[in-house]
Amino acid sequence: MQTVGLYSFPRSGSNWVRNMIYALATDRKTFNTQDILEYIVDHPDNHPESGRPISTRYGDYAFFKTHHKMVCDYQGNQIDTRFFIYVYRNPLDVFVSYLNYIYINRADLQIYYDLPLVSVQEHIERGTIRHFFSMFLTVGNISPGADQAGSWWDSIRRWHDLKARYGAFIFMLKYEDAMEDPLNTFSPLAEFLNSNVSVEEALERTNYNFPKDGNFFWKMSNNYYKEYLPDELIEEYKYYYGAELKDIGYEI
Repeated sequence: MQTVGLYSFPRSGSNWVRNMIYALATDRKTFNTQDILEYIVDHPDNHPESGRPISTRYGDYAFFKTHHKMVCDYQGNQIDTRFFIYVYRNPLDVFVSYLNYIYINRADLQIYYDLPLVSVQEHIERGTIRHFFSMFLTVGNISPGADQAGSWWDSIRRWHDLKARYGAFIFMLKYEDAMEDPLNTFSPLAEFLNSNVSVEEALERTNYNFPKDGNFFWKMSNNYYKEYLPDELIEEYKYYYGAELKDIGYEI
């Protein structure tokens, strides 16, 4: 079956977007993660075509979510993806959120690190946040041994280039826009899904079933990196990447 791919760098909001897609595509008022995974599967844990079909204005498609750079085949079989959704977010918010994520999953991820995985606040108090920040500054990732996403910068540059070349087949969703103006940001997805559920209803259902929890759905807000990162680290990132960030709509 032909597919729709939901792509993102980790901690950019793709789980929230997946929940919204499910809420728009079904008429369920209550749902959980397992319900969603029946329709929008995780790759590489599952075959991208293995989810239940979702109806769109262009026909039925299997949806999958991934942090991989590009999924062209699965176990040697070609994957025919016709539409792409790419979710992106301010890299400094991504960094802080990712640092929190590896902390809450430290039982599985500590094996990849020599430094202890502690809370974001503890990293700040100990000064160890600088070590993880240096990794993110230089290689664009703080979990290169545990995920296949590569660099944040490689990801954002690739997808902006693909959008420039393939236009209508790629929907770019900026997390900050979805936070500030969810109705207009999600309306194109609702139209694509030919949804009978309004964006307002989908938001209400998604937020009810998956509220901000201080854990996986940690902050769900914009620019909270300013609460955590020392000014000198923000300025260092701005020195190297500020001009390019401005080109893609970010001021730090």
